[in-house]
Amino acid sequence: MLGADIVQGLLQHPTLDLARRAFRQADRDLSLARARQEAFRPDDMPKGDPFTQVLRDIRRGGPKPPESLASWVRRNGGLQDEGGEVRALGLSDHRLVNGKSGMALDDASRKAAEEGFFSGHGGERPSIDDFLWALKDDASGTSKLYRDSDLEAAAYGDYVADFAHELDRMGIDIRKPDAEIKAMLDAAQAGEPVRYRASTPAARAKAREIGYHLRRAEERHAAANERLHAAGAALAETKAARDQARLDYHGLVAKAAHLDGELRKTRTALDRTRNAVEAEKGLAAADDLELKDIARQVTDHILSVPAGRIPYEAVPLARGPLKDRTLAISDFMIEDFLDSDALAVARRYVHTMAPDVELATAFGRADMQGELEKVAEHYAVLREGVTDEKALKELDGRLRGDLRDLRAVRDRLRGTYAMPDNPHGLAVRAARVVRSINFLRLLGGMTISSLADAARPVMVHGLTRTVGDGLTPLVTNLSGFRLAAEEAKLAGTALDMVLDTRAMQLADVWDDYGRLTKFERGLEALTSQYGLVTLMAPWNTFWKQFTGVISQTRMLQAIERYQHLAPGSRELENLAFLGIDPNGAERIARQFSMHGVRGDNGAWWANTRAWTDAEAVDAFRAALVKDIDRTIVTPGQDKPLWMSTELGKLIGQFKSFSLASTQRVALAALQDRDAATLNGVLMSVGLGMMSYAVYGTASGQALSDDPAHWVREGFDRSGLLFWLSDLNNVAGKWFGFTGSSRYASRGVVDSLLGPTAGLAKDVVQATGAATRGEWKGADTHTVRRLMPLQNLFYLRRLFDTAEEGVNDALGVPAPRGR
Repeated sequence: MLGADIVQGLLQHPTLDLARRAFRQADRDLSLARARQEAFRPDDMPKGDPFTQVLRDIRRGGPKPPESLASWVRRNGGLQDEGGEVRALGLSDHRLVNGKSGMALDDASRKAAEEGFFSGHGGERPSIDDFLWALKDDASGTSKLYRDSDLEAAAYGDYVADFAHELDRMGIDIRKPDAEIKAMLDAAQAGEPVRYRASTPAARAKAREIGYHLRRAEERHAAANERLHAAGAALAETKAARDQARLDYHGLVAKAAHLDGELRKTRTALDRTRNAVEAEKGLAAADDLELKDIARQVTDHILSVPAGRIPYEAVPLARGPLKDRTLAISDFMIEDFLDSDALAVARRYVHTMAPDVELATAFGRADMQGELEKVAEHYAVLREGVTDEKALKELDGRLRGDLRDLRAVRDRLRGTYAMPDNPHGLAVRAARVVRSINFLRLLGGMTISSLADAARPVMVHGLTRTVGDGLTPLVTNLSGFRLAAEEAKLAGTALDMVLDTRAMQLADVWDDYGRLTKFERGLEALTSQYGLVTLMAPWNTFWKQFTGVISQTRMLQAIERYQHLAPGSRELENLAFLGIDPNGAERIARQFSMHGVRGDNGAWWANTRAWTDAEAVDAFRAALVKDIDRTIVTPGQDKPLWMSTELGKLIGQFKSFSLASTQRVALAALQDRDAATLNGVLMSVGLGMMSYAVYGTASGQALSDDPAHWVREGFDRSGLLFWLSDLNNVAGKWFGFTGSSRYASRGVVDSLLGPTAGLAKDVVQATGAATRGEWKGADTHTVRRLMPLQNLFYLRRLFDTAEEGVNDALGVPAPRGR
């Protein structure tokens, strides 16, 4: 079947049909242009007073246009559409499509040619395809098709319309007498004689237009003719290749038949003697071993790279989707091992190719080899003239450290940092499964814990901008707010309703699994949708879009007055932080002035979808994403390198937010030290206390009467204390002093070594209690903590009731404090 597939593929050559259609369209345009030129040649002016005739036609609303192809089809009852060809082109007008009494397509094309509509076909009738495309162009108004005999009348109608427009532009009332109109035209033309067509401004403009369109039509006709000949030559080459492929295919078939005959003869000869039979068996065993060895090599090659990716090679982009790896095996034979999930495949393509493309665009190569060499050359310059051995060692250490950090950031962007030798090994896959289970069982209240996000726009942009540019348009101009918020999605953020990016990055479950068992696929589906279940996805989407509206308005307002910003001003520093330089600001301002919208109630809309400067679009959207992700804290390169290893992911799971808050919240607040920061801090602490109250109420825990405890909870949940908050809580577990309620259900082990260590401890504890027969209320609670969704804030009371019921049934008291 391989040879037949090759032949069939060579037979498919759509270029010739496209060239033919373009040639016929150019031929129709050329015919109409020539007719218009003939219709308005000054030497061929009609007898009598044509000026009076033109004015009479203008007063009557213009001459009646001749019948076009679409009008002719409608008058003749429409077309039958048994095969759906007509509707496939978008011709859904019921007067054009009449399945009961309409004309058959073959009859319609023949009759249309007889009526004189397709004179450019050299007297031959058009094909059904040409007929339908001409009908589509005519019905949509793209290119009207008239009979050859009606081309002059159509051109005259165009002229009358242009003349009427010119008279209207000059302020001449067509209801005035003809002589007065002529006198007014004489005055307007500075004494030039009034002559029909050749004297009026409309006639001169029309003559130039006709000449221009005629030249363009002749150029398009010549170009289409060249493409037609080129397509014919390509088709000839394709036919030759097809014939050669057929010959090769038949040759292979004949050779296979010959080999088959030889094999039968050999088998017959081998069957004659016992020794030959034994030799054949030994040979077959050797063949089986060789085939198994080949299969093992192929399997090892595939499994030795993660998720279909290829390690670095001489060509840095020859990996992932761009790496050619072909197995001479039918897809049907290995269908169970192929990933047919289009969303998963597309996500892996993006995760692999997008960083490589951006790195190559910025640095010339995806592996940044040139930049690494520049760093080494810089240190070589620093070593010149240095003779002190200690100083040289220090420079060498700094060089190794800088190169290590650059490679690490590059590899983390590409998803290859600290990649295990076998990412599909049992230990690696088990670790990923455990992280997903931890996400499902422990982060049911993450939306409540994120209430302090509402204060971040105030801390970054100030209370006035948050209310004026965000809250006011949200209440008074919802449609404008939605258009501005859409820019955040176009920039590639605020897509949590689909991708749940922020929640999965906070939980460190962002990795693709690769080949999955049914259990892993089900767990992945639950993980990807858990943000909707916890309401974290809509929460993140709203606040990122809300922040995007404020940030967009602030950037556009600053860019419009960029030239007037004082050096060192806050707005100038903000634009520089977002990567917008003077050239970028000028280009963005130019595009915004042409396509953007300045909102009456705040909410300026950039409308980058309509921008024509691609670099301005990229610069603006990159700045928007950066500002949104630093406002609504989304982890990126903020965490240390050890947390990107497989062991580090287990130990540091759920720590990404506190580490990202170090730079994006705490250090930024210390650097700004303005009224916006103060308002944001106070609001963050207040919302942190609200989070403590809501979570305590949802979980049935008693709230403290101590105001100091409430303030401590507010700071802990606000993110203002970054990783110091986690350090304080871990120390409280180990040394016995009171910490945050966030750590109330964590033990000493999992507070330090992560939720996976706590999971292992809980499993051992529950198993040991069941084995010894010494079950306690704390063991019931331990088993409950192993269950997915048990921590979901609106289901906690249900699980609490179930836990109490189990303890009552077993006759064991509830654990202390519950």
